[in-house]
Amino acid sequence: MHDNSVYQEYEKPLYSCWKNVDIPEADETFTGFTWKGPKIPYDLWTYIVLFHRYSVKKLNSETLNFLFFDPDNKKEPWQCWVPPQKTSGMSVETNTDHELYDQERKKYHSLQFGTVHNHVNISAFQSGTDEMDEMEKEGFHITIGDCDEEVVDIHVRAIMEQEQYDINIADIVELPDWMKSVPEKYRKHLVVDKLFSVSLDDYDEKSVAALYDPQLTKVSRNVVAYPKTKKNSFMHQQGSLYIGGTTDHPWESDFHEVDPHNQKWLNKF
Repeated sequence: MHDNSVYQEYEKPLYSCWKNVDIPEADETFTGFTWKGPKIPYDLWTYIVLFHRYSVKKLNSETLNFLFFDPDNKKEPWQCWVPPQKTSGMSVETNTDHELYDQERKKYHSLQFGTVHNHVNISAFQSGTDEMDEMEKEGFHITIGDCDEEVVDIHVRAIMEQEQYDINIADIVELPDWMKSVPEKYRKHLVVDKLFSVSLDDYDEKSVAALYDPQLTKVSRNVVAYPKTKKNSFMHQQGSLYIGGTTDHPWESDFHEVDPHNQKWLNKF
């Protein structure tokens, strides 16, 4: 390479020379990043997508997961945690002050290697807040959008060596075993169907509720509230409005038992 141009050497019996070579633009599928480690199991991916669909259905608000990777665990290198968190519409943050935070964090590997959060019922993208949060955290950062649609929208970033790479979800999620035997040229549409179309409708409602309702008890939501004041108070006399944050759980706590005949994979989580 010389003066920002690429040259190819031609070696002949009587001479050698360098010829300028036209380099085509990189294909859109080229990301500059290749993951060589074990992929996220398909069952775990299903668990993650269903959690976000279910939490949006119940809360109509963002929620998040943390991903953990243990390179020494050959059997189950990937883990997913629903940490205690505070959500408010289109924002969510970890609640490290929650009584369960330290207790549950000890159950997971020390290497946090990614996050998953949803954009409720709008498309998936990396917001400015997401970018600031993610650039110092190596791993895979996944946004799931359109959670109320038949096919969700997915945006994935790999943050490595303080560089960001936009990648495809199929680059990091293991396909079901049966799909691996399908010829490559037919596999693309199946990948979209299996990875983007995980639906709550495909699973028993009581089983899903039993799996995710306990997780949602760790999610608190800031709700607009007005203090109880007397009509002759200063606040009322001045016509002022008070908006205060209160924490509540907008879902029912009557959880159901899992039917052992439904969705055997649910028992893994």
